[in-house]
Formats: sequence, C-alpha cells, structure tokens
Amino acid sequence: MAQSSTGGGDCSASRLTAARDRLARKQQEINDLREKIGPLAAEQYRTGAVDPSVQLFLSSDPDEYLDKGRGHRPYQRPTGSRTAGTGEQAAGNRQERADAADRLKALTEARAKAQEKKDEVQAKLTNARKLLNSLTGAQRAQMEAAQEREDAAAGVSVSAST
Repeated sequence: MAQSSTGGGDCSASRLTAARDRLARKQQEINDLREKIGPLAAEQYRTGAVDPSVQLFLSSDPDEYLDKGRGHRPYQRPTGSRTAGTGEQAAGNRQERADAADRLKALTEARAKAQEKKDEVQAKLTNARKLLNSLTGAQRAQMEAAQEREDAAAGVSVSAST
C-alpha cells in the first residue's frame, strides 16, 4: 500500500519539479525583458520626458500612435529611409510586445499548473495521513515490519551503524 502511493508521489513530485523549473525560466524571461526596459525608464526619469520610442512601445495601438504623431507634427513627417525605419521599428516593437504578452501568458499558465500539482500532491499527502492515522496499532506494526523487510531487501537501513 505505501509503496504504490510513494511511486505515484515521485511521479507527481517530478512533474511538480518540472513545472517549477518551467515557471522559473518564464520568470527569468520576464525579468530579462524588464532589464531591457529599465534603461529606457531611467532615461525618461533623467530627461523628464517620455521618449517617443517608449511611447510607441507602450502604446496599445502603435499604428494609431504613429498616425497621431503625423497629424500633430506635419513638419516632422519622416521621408525616405526614415519612414522605412520607423515602420520597421513599430513592427519590431509590436512583435516584441506580442512576444512579451505570450511569455506572460505562458508564465501565468505554468503558475496555475504548478499550483494544481501542488494542490494534488497536498491532497494525496492528506489522504495518506488520514489512512495512516486510521490504522490500528497492530496494522501499523505489520506495515512497519513489511517496510523494514522491503528496505532490508533493497539494502536501505535507518540504523546508526550504517
């Protein structure tokens, strides 16, 4: 009885560990993105103004932001290669924002899965404890003797001499 629940627990524990590893990797990706954005925020603080590229990056609709910029400042309308660069930058920013949103979604999902696994493991542990507590003294002694025989057969010992 104890051996089968231990085997299932190892599988659940390894899945939990794997989920935690994925979660840690996703969190690191988010931290890396924050590190990239940090210098832009610092520059904004020093200059007191929001850099237009930061405004574009943070805009919910970059195309709308660019259209507003053209409407307010017709005399600064980019021409030639500057136009291509701005469009490429906006596309790159949109892609980077979409990637960050995807990573955040994956992180949120990984956290939810890890929590589910944790809850599952906790429930199994609670059930095992209830079952163990429901055993009579004779049943416990019998189970412990069986466990000691299994440990001895496997070469495992809990004595101080080993």
